[in-house]
Amino acid sequence: LRTLAAALCRVRPGQTVHVLPGTWTEAVILGAFGDPSAPITIQGEVRGGAGGPVLDGQGCHSFGLVLGEVENIVVEGLAFQNFTDGGLYVFMAKDVTVRDCVFTGNGRASVNSDFGGEGFGLIAANGEGILIEGCTVTGNGPGPDQQAEGLMGTAINTFALEDSVVRNNTASNNTGAGILVEDGVDVLVEGNTVTNNDVNVWAFGWWDSAIWLDGGRDVEVRSNTITGNLGPGIQVSD
Repeated sequence: LRTLAAALCRVRPGQTVHVLPGTWTEAVILGAFGDPSAPITIQGEVRGGAGGPVLDGQGCHSFGLVLGEVENIVVEGLAFQNFTDGGLYVFMAKDVTVRDCVFTGNGRASVNSDFGGEGFGLIAANGEGILIEGCTVTGNGPGPDQQAEGLMGTAINTFALEDSVVRNNTASNNTGAGILVEDGVDVLVEGNTVTNNDVNVWAFGWWDSAIWLDGGRDVEVRSNTITGNLGPGIQVSD
């Protein structure tokens, strides 16, 4: 098949979509899909010296892949770049795994009014059983003009997750927080490397942070490496 959208229209629980190396200039929404009995896997393939597949927003698409109200989905081995708001958006989902993906240069010019001008590498909101693991998230967040207005982004942004894990990711050189856990319940943040992120918005009266826990309860942060960030390493609020 020539497009990711065409493949996702056909895939069924227990099957895998193999995304071949190359640059894909799509923006795909997958909604109300999946089954607890067997996972659907979206797998980036590496063949020879070609590298893996890259979803490229070309500075005009909002998100590369949106997973809304889905269940039992695995996204693995994809790279997301140059999307205005974020590479991947998961919301109102259950048992979704995002593993070994790369997010670069996303969220530079957010057009989604719901995010107030902020931009992200990836965002997961209002979900249960979400696993974000082994991803590399670098160079994401608002551009200089937005930053001058006090807007910050987040490399890995989570909101209202339950029973979820953010593990063994690298978040570096982003504009804004490396990892945000907002209103999370039973969330584990473990083994991540969060380095050289610009979290300094003190001129506007507040701090972002390399790892920021905002609201929620029963959130555990352990065995992370936090170095070289412009601003606080860990912030706990509300």
